[in-house]
Amino acid sequence: MVFASRLARLVAFGILITVLASFIAYSSFGTSEDAVSYQYKYRPLRMGTQIQIEVVRSDGTRIGVANCSLGFPAYYEVVDSGLGVATVCYGVVTASHCGYVGNRVYQNATGTDNYIGYMRDEGRLGLGEEVLNANMLSDSTFITVECYTYNVGNPRPRPQIVSGIIHASTSVVISGYISSEQDLWQAYQNQIVLYKSGRTTGLEAGRLMLCNGYNIACQNPTVNYSFLFNAYCWYGDSGGSVYRLIVYREVSYAIVFGITVGFSEYDCSRDALGVQLCRPTAAAILYNITADLKITPYSG
Repeated sequence: MVFASRLARLVAFGILITVLASFIAYSSFGTSEDAVSYQYKYRPLRMGTQIQIEVVRSDGTRIGVANCSLGFPAYYEVVDSGLGVATVCYGVVTASHCGYVGNRVYQNATGTDNYIGYMRDEGRLGLGEEVLNANMLSDSTFITVECYTYNVGNPRPRPQIVSGIIHASTSVVISGYISSEQDLWQAYQNQIVLYKSGRTTGLEAGRLMLCNGYNIACQNPTVNYSFLFNAYCWYGDSGGSVYRLIVYREVSYAIVFGITVGFSEYDCSRDALGVQLCRPTAAAILYNITADLKITPYSG
């Protein structure tokens, strides 16, 4: 998504957050072939892969098609106690700046066979980076994929979406999510490697950074609450999952931290040894996302 307003916002982001004043080295764990795999069509859905959104404003103006990435799976539930029934809706999270409420979402490309759902929530930011809902803390929206109605007291129907992230061309099970800012602090203190997956750069890795030298959770007037980590991103990676990888008894699991929401790719270079140097990625904190959208992360 190449938009001048987005670039202007990111430049302002770099000014507002002083840690962006210095270059950060990052390590790439992905390959060019791996990045291509994130653009494939996956059924059931796998997080981190390409989605395309038919962007239409509330006034009916069609802007075009935006490329973004699937975040993490989640659900919400509505109970009608009078009728004794409940409706559960499953879906996935992505960045709200990928489009507008009601927009149709496809995986991997537009077309009847690829349609998966619609953007349920207005979100904090729109495609042009205008603030749509200043009360929201995160640049996020929920894509409603499937809904089921069932009798209260019966088991909740299981979804067809899968709780998995594409990691180096392999589907890794999501086994948990961060639950507090303390989780971010511990990850920073322990120098834990985090990954991001997205349709443009595929798999990249980095570590958490302090915002303004002392905060883990950053805040500025546009993107509001987020965190920084020095993994490389590019247009189209927005909405992709940010996670930690854990290997237990030779099986890999993902712990989700949030979604990719912004990056400063315009200021990259290489050092004398050829190591890529870029400003760090910005990501939305998961516990703000779930509170904003009133959803529950899904593991299964």
